[in-house]
Amino acid sequence: YIDIPGEGAIEGANGSFPVAGWALDDEDVDHIDFLVDGQIVAGAVGRGMPSTAVYGTTRPDIRAAFPSVPNSLFSGFIANIDTTRFHNGMHVFSVRVTDIRGLSRVIGSRNVQIINNGSNLPPFGRIDFPLDKASLLCFGEFVAPPPQDDVCPSPCPGPGPPPPSVPTLIPNYLNGWALDVGARLDRGQVSYVELLLDGVIVANTRRDCVQIGQSLQNCYGLNRPDVARSFPGYVNADNAGFNFVFSFVKIAGSGLLGIVVPAPQGFVTRGFTVPGKHTLAVRVGDEESTVTEIGAMSVDILCDQTTANDRPAFGYIDQPGPYGFINGIFRVAGWAFDYDGIRVTGGIEDGIEIDVDGQVLFRTNNDIFRPDVPAAEPRVSGDPFVGFTYLLDTTRLTDGEHDLVVYVVDGFGRRSEIGRRKFVSDNSNVTRQ
Repeated sequence: YIDIPGEGAIEGANGSFPVAGWALDDEDVDHIDFLVDGQIVAGAVGRGMPSTAVYGTTRPDIRAAFPSVPNSLFSGFIANIDTTRFHNGMHVFSVRVTDIRGLSRVIGSRNVQIINNGSNLPPFGRIDFPLDKASLLCFGEFVAPPPQDDVCPSPCPGPGPPPPSVPTLIPNYLNGWALDVGARLDRGQVSYVELLLDGVIVANTRRDCVQIGQSLQNCYGLNRPDVARSFPGYVNADNAGFNFVFSFVKIAGSGLLGIVVPAPQGFVTRGFTVPGKHTLAVRVGDEESTVTEIGAMSVDILCDQTTANDRPAFGYIDQPGPYGFINGIFRVAGWAFDYDGIRVTGGIEDGIEIDVDGQVLFRTNNDIFRPDVPAAEPRVSGDPFVGFTYLLDTTRLTDGEHDLVVYVVDGFGRRSEIGRRKFVSDNSNVTRQ
């Protein structure tokens, strides 16, 4: 079945257009062809094989409907079609499925009107980290130096007073990906990515890209083979990644926070803000000056004013994915880290709180071995035991959309949020008692 686009004529398709759904066979599916006006434009071969489309994504809703059919859990497909390759007008999109015996069938067709021009082809993409409602770290103060003579006493780095003391900056990271498509004279290429805090530019990849050690920060063009797999043939799909690093530093005696970013000329202050809730977003511009904002999210900037060592936790929810369809007993998984440790109650760490729709369902710890986390996240300080998991019984939930939030209570008893996932429970249950 073709879920996207839905039945009936679709008007005004442009840019990258997804064709998604599911396919099953009593033995197994060999490959799937995606056709426009009878011509193959993309294809998925098996599960995980190199292809211009993807087959084998998880579909727990299909597993629930067809539990006895082989591989029903991994029956999803998606192809992201670049509609700028076709003339504007009406077209027929079809999906043809072939099984392992060579028998094929067109499982559906959709009438789609394509309208492309430069003004309706903005860049697109996603913020992967942090999650919505995450907590951002802030620590330390800029302290002005006391009055000094023109020459400081020995030992001294040189003539003049000593510089202001600068704390060790605790970085906050943001990463994701962005792509663009073009039509006619529109060249279809991302030109720059900007990090915004409450609508104000904090960093720009053209201006602020810098190499720190062996990594690039505040840059666009990072290698993302996963994006290339989902968007094969798109310009720069294999190097569509971006990342940003930024810090918040308390300004002594003012109540303000300096927004500090690394830049080619050194660390620079790009403005000021205050603790509390803010909006973090990314703005992407292409070669034709078409600009779009992606991934606006709510974040909390937490700077404790009483305990110098008290800092919020950070982490990630790996499962479920964004708007994932789940059912039955589902394994919630992720990782969390706090510089101040996890709360201990009765000799047992229980500072990880799993919250669904505002109710804490379970308290656990973060002692699961996750060597991938310190390898990718410099702030974790080499500690590989940061994973958590929880078996969520979705049959006790109503079918439909829910909010999953993970909180961390640290060794000081302070509660902070590492992020939120929206998911869909799909059990078709009659009773939930």
